[in-house]
Amino acid sequence: MRTLYRMPMIMALSAMICLLTGCEPDEPVNPVNPTLVVPKVSTLEVMKISGYTYNVLSVISNNGGVEITEAGICIANDTITPKVTGITRRAYVKEGDFSIELELSPNKTYTVCAYIKYRKITDTVTYGGCITFHTDMLPPPEPRMADISDGALSKKTSNSAYFSGTVIDSGYCHINEIGICWSKTGMPTINDRRQVISGTSIGDFMISANELEKLTDYVARIYVTNIVGTNYGEPISFYTYDSVVDVDGNSYYGVRIGDQVWLTENLKTTHFNNGDAIPYAPDDAQWSSVSGPAYCWYDNDETRANTPFGALYNWWVGADPRGVAPEGYHVPTVEECHEFGQYFGLHQIYYINNSTEVHYYEYYGGKSIRTNYAWIPICYGTNSSGFCGLPTGFRFSDGQYISKNLRASFWTGTSYDNSSAWGFFTGNESGGDMVFMQGKWTYKVYGKALRCVKN
Repeated sequence: MRTLYRMPMIMALSAMICLLTGCEPDEPVNPVNPTLVVPKVSTLEVMKISGYTYNVLSVISNNGGVEITEAGICIANDTITPKVTGITRRAYVKEGDFSIELELSPNKTYTVCAYIKYRKITDTVTYGGCITFHTDMLPPPEPRMADISDGALSKKTSNSAYFSGTVIDSGYCHINEIGICWSKTGMPTINDRRQVISGTSIGDFMISANELEKLTDYVARIYVTNIVGTNYGEPISFYTYDSVVDVDGNSYYGVRIGDQVWLTENLKTTHFNNGDAIPYAPDDAQWSSVSGPAYCWYDNDETRANTPFGALYNWWVGADPRGVAPEGYHVPTVEECHEFGQYFGLHQIYYINNSTEVHYYEYYGGKSIRTNYAWIPICYGTNSSGFCGLPTGFRFSDGQYISKNLRASFWTGTSYDNSSAWGFFTGNESGGDMVFMQGKWTYKVYGKALRCVKN
């Protein structure tokens, strides 16, 4: 719609008289030419170019013999008369036709008019007529596939994996389905196993893949489907844990590291697998006098029974033929611990008195098996292996507890001599990236954690 308003302008020329008694003006006043006329500008037409771009055509038809300093158009919302004190767009002309392109909002009313500023005695503004018009409504865009982020694995168990993702936009049409698909081999699609969330809204979502097999490799992708098709996030490779229960009913997960599967927590059972109780020795005198199986909790803190730190056992517990490991697992031999260390890489070997009798190995991988919490800061790890090594500390033969939050110490089931046995540990004040295997001087009466490996 176009409405044209012409605004009559009246120019009054007045003679200016300087009447200063006793003095002369600093500068002479320019005389006014009585033949000057008011310059004229007209708002001619508003034309749509494309989309929401409009062109306002205007013309300066008479400059009146004065200096035009600025030309342009004023813009106002609705039918309000626009002024130069509001929104303006300038045209760099001083005579003739000019046009200005505007990017406007859809389905909205605007009023525009041309203006010019010219220099007379002072700057003066004159306006052309106003044109009021309404922009088109937003046309329906062409539908396209909805956009989705890459998914992120937030948690996994032995039979489930949990993911997060974001539907970024709907593709200008209704979202039919949001979900995750997975397979053991190849690139998963919605033709493989999948799980769907209940909503179909843009934004963040959480979803799980369920009924998975233990210790199995999978590839998963989150997806979104609309009328155009299905769009997928990047593939996420993951594997599931093993899961077992000990004789006391404590549950554990198993993680694959190289060709081995290790539990991700220390044992906390207080019974052998035949139901016999493991002797409890919290007192220093009890602990130092035993010559057979015994266990305790660090600092005699029995609340550790409900944490992944687990119990501290002397060597005879893990070596006892009655067994303490959950079904399908056992306390590792020194050879299995060497295989564990070789997975991360050998650093160096120490010998006794420069002889060929080996009793001390250093392997890399300390940071990979240590958690990034509970340790003193210098010993923080990355836990990139999933081993979840916590700083259990250990107990000396006299009953003293030591190295809490500083060292993770574990037994093997392999004896070194009558009084000592092979164990492995990581941590200590220096931190570092080492896993240490030690036989001589690791006395069987010490209290250490038990971490089991799959048969």
